[in-house]
Amino acid sequence: MDRLLPGHCDRHMRVLMVTSQISSEGRSGGAGIYAYNLSKELTRQGHHVDLIATPDPGWDAHTAFTVYGLKLSTMRIVGMLKWSITATVYSMKLARKNRYDIVHVHHPLSHLYPMMSTLQIPMIATIHTLWSLVDPREPFRPRRMINFLIDLATFKRCRAVIVLNRDNESRLLRWGVSREKIRFIPNGVNCSKILEVSRNTKTLLGRLHVPQGAIVVLHVGRLVKGKGLENLLEAWQIVQESALDSVWMVVVGDGPLRESLVERSRSIPNIVFAGFLSRGDLLTAYAESDLFVMPSEGGEGMPTVLLEAMAAGLPVVATRIAGISEIANLEFAKLVNPGDSQQLALALLDMIHDTASLRLMGTKASLISSKYDWSIIASYIVNVYESCRARYDGS
Repeated sequence: MDRLLPGHCDRHMRVLMVTSQISSEGRSGGAGIYAYNLSKELTRQGHHVDLIATPDPGWDAHTAFTVYGLKLSTMRIVGMLKWSITATVYSMKLARKNRYDIVHVHHPLSHLYPMMSTLQIPMIATIHTLWSLVDPREPFRPRRMINFLIDLATFKRCRAVIVLNRDNESRLLRWGVSREKIRFIPNGVNCSKILEVSRNTKTLLGRLHVPQGAIVVLHVGRLVKGKGLENLLEAWQIVQESALDSVWMVVVGDGPLRESLVERSRSIPNIVFAGFLSRGDLLTAYAESDLFVMPSEGGEGMPTVLLEAMAAGLPVVATRIAGISEIANLEFAKLVNPGDSQQLALALLDMIHDTASLRLMGTKASLISSKYDWSIIASYIVNVYESCRARYDGS
């Protein structure tokens, strides 16, 4: 981002966006939310966006940009291969019909797509997380190596590659991707909407039977491997052994680990599993909480939920990993080593015991989040579009 300056675009761009899933509610993960918010902001700024994706089950079809929905199979490998081929064919049909300036692909998704050369349009990719070689959720080494080779071919084919954190930038450089192609542009957040909800009447915690006046620690995320949830429960057990009856934790999200986590937490006081929340209820959860915790073990791009918590004025306790350490600093956050439940518990206790500092840190978090507003981040991305288009036209 330090090599780019937000500015006014000389002309309106026509963009074809491609991502495996898209979400306005958060069911499909960070990449789907990112694609939705970017497309929405680009359209607001006067650009034309067509988007190929699989909408999530709660998708709101009323958008200012056009979504061409594709069915995504539940079969992990065969399903994604089929999706890749279908998305490529569909993209070529749209490209013949429309004069796009840019094709913007979100990775990881359909590896075959950027390798196709029949579309005479510059292509860029945004890396949300590098699955190949470094993903803790993929233990099968041969598959990781295959993914790595495909990824490398993909990135070399694109005109530019946007990374959400510096760790991914370093990896691409080590893999031989040209420095001139790589652009570090952080994730974005809708600050104004979050602040608007924060000023409204608070109603959610009562429905979750959290006592009035309790200090509330909030975690938001999918309940899956690699998110550090087992470690979080161990830390919360230590916190509760300090006899802090007035401190509660609300865990928002769903996933395959939910049943086992709920069962494991039965002996731990003052914890509520809220499940998946609607967008409105999630924003209310931010507004009603006092502290945000994120114990992820790795594999993050730049977490949307972290930026949202900051925008809502929540101080943060999180792990010292790529994607978090770029934005969480000592002014509003405590960072701990991933997998260390004792360190995580101590950081939570330090925050909880100093409510005056909590408020000051929350104010600082909200101020810092403003530089990640989508109106600014989208302008950085448009600069990349313009640069790639100009170099393409001149080649």
